[in-house]
Amino acid sequence: MEVNIEKIMDEIRAGISQFDEQSFKDTVNKINASSNVPVDMPILGKAKGFKKLVGKTINFAIKPRVEAQNRMNASVSEGFTQIAEYIDSQNKMIDRLNKRIDALEKELKERSK
Repeated sequence: MEVNIEKIMDEIRAGISQFDEQSFKDTVNKINASSNVPVDMPILGKAKGFKKLVGKTINFAIKPRVEAQNRMNASVSEGFTQIAEYIDSQNKMIDRLNKRIDALEKELKERSK
């Protein structure tokens, strides 16, 4: 049975090209940039005492939830960053392996002469 390395490599390359790595990295950067939700949002209006009362009431109820969400967002952001780094390392490995395959194919052709 003959193994067609070129056909296998073409299939692998076709599968790789379906993934847009730059688009994924751009999305990860957007996630990283927007993962922190500010806890203290200014309350608009002129009634200073009322704004202070509303602010304290809202912060009491909302602040723990926002902080928990920020922790979750940070974890997700870190996870996506690690995935992007893993993809990058895999692509570098694929490039090295492709070069090795090319060198071995060249060596095989020279030996078969």
